This record gives sequence, structure tokens and C-alpha cells, in this order.
Amino acid sequence: MDKPPYSFAVPSWVFPADAKENIIFLNNKVEEVELLCFEPSLPSIADFPDTNLTWHLHLPSVVPVDFFQQKEKYSDLSPLHEGNTQWGNPWILAQSLEDIDFYAYACVAIFEHCKKLAPWLAVVHLPPIHALYAQEKLVEFMEYWKQSLPLNLLAFENVRNAAHQDYKDIFCQTNYKDLYLCLDVAHAITFEQKSVLQHADIINKVRLVHWSAPYPSGKDECKNKDMHLALHHLEQESVFCQSVMNQVSKETRHLIEVFDWKEIENSIDFFNKLIQNKNSTTLN
Repeated sequence: MDKPPYSFAVPSWVFPADAKENIIFLNNKVEEVELLCFEPSLPSIADFPDTNLTWHLHLPSVVPVDFFQQKEKYSDLSPLHEGNTQWGNPWILAQSLEDIDFYAYACVAIFEHCKKLAPWLAVVHLPPIHALYAQEKLVEFMEYWKQSLPLNLLAFENVRNAAHQDYKDIFCQTNYKDLYLCLDVAHAITFEQKSVLQHADIINKVRLVHWSAPYPSGKDECKNKDMHLALHHLEQESVFCQSVMNQVSKETRHLIEVFDWKEIENSIDFFNKLIQNKNSTTLN
């Protein structure tokens, strides 16, 4: 496939192989890659080929369940995890602000490790709003991050039980004016967060949009799932999708968050229509 007429990013895993093989495959096909760092260990980037790719990172969304009880074991961020490792949400597993500092330490260390790639942004999942002291944990994470890295390298993503509007009072504080947000379209649809478009001060902070379909088109019984399907399954949500495209800043970048190259190719027509119809209300 030649480069598409409009630029978008793709994940660093689009077929079953290691990151290096995926990067070799993606080079000259796309302009940007999201390096998937889902676990709290330093990614192997030393053998990455030289490319002209732009990069951003997706920082850990899960940690081993003993991550905070065994800090010495995990502090060097080596891949100690085994096949039977049990995983959990760091925001829920953390029992103190000290635990959140350790999670933030891992995220900052991964970003620093990847600096040779010159990533322009790092994505972190928001804490579930029902998590104990969720708002305090979020603030603690940002304050730790600010000690080492600028806030404009960080973007929080909406996920299950965590919409951007849940944390609006924090995001709109002067202290965090440089912070960015990542809007996941599939999450907004399947977790009933589409009202985010009513909050201009939130949308104005979005600098990355994740595009995928949460479930097959017409399969409403699959609501509340997040299956990362090709974008043509979003046809019945075309008004919402076009509204997202119209309302985000022109500086906002876009990721087709589908983990299969063929399905990414199958998504391009829908994505291009969104771009071409910007400032319209429906897809032609």
C-alpha cells in the first residue's frame, strides 16, 4: 500500500512479530507509530532500524498485582514478568500516593529510555472515577511527572469508568494548562461518554484521537465491548465521528488503533471521508 493521502499513526503491533519486525514493515507505509509500552518494563529499542517515522508512546496500562508490594523487584523495569503473571489496573492497585509515585517513576523512566526516538507525546489511561482517591492520585501522578518532564508531553486517555469530563475541574486548573488529552472514540461510544463533545474546554486540550470501532456494526448487543475493529464498523456512529473530527484542533493527530494491518487498510476509506468532510455533519 502506498502512503495514504492523509496522515495517521498506527500501533507498533500490526501483525504477530516483535516490535522491530513491525517497525521494518511499517517504515515507508505510515508517517507515525505509537510504540506500545503496555507493561512497566523498558522496551527493546536499541535494534530498531533507522527510519523517518514520528513517534509517540502508550505508557503502561497494567502492572503485576504485586508491583507496589515488591518495588525493589520491579524498580529496574526489566521484563521480569512470566506467562502466569497476574495483572491489574495500577490506579486501583495503588494504595497510597507513594505507590502512585512508583507508577509515575516507571512511566517517566520509559519515556526517558525512548528519548532517542524523540516521542512528541505519551498516553496514559485515566484512573477509574470510582477508584479510591482517584482525583488525588491523578494530581500526584502529574506532579511527579512535572519534576522530570513537561506536561505537554503527557496526554490522559478516556477509558471504561473514566471520562475526561469526570476530571474537568482538574484539567482546567491553571497548573495543568499545558497538559494534553487523548480522546478514544471507541471508548466514548461503548462506555457512553459521547457528551464529551459538549465540553469545549476539554475538546480544546485533545491532541490525539484514537480511532477504532468497539464492536461490529449493527451488533448493539455487543455494547460495552472494546474490540478495536476496522473503522467501517463506525458507519452508524458517523455523525458522532464527524463531530469529533470537526471539533478537535487542526493540530490534533490521529491514530488508527487497530492491531491488524489488513484491517487498518480497510479503515482508510472511512478515515479519509472524515478528513474530507471536516466541517460537515455527515459522511458523503
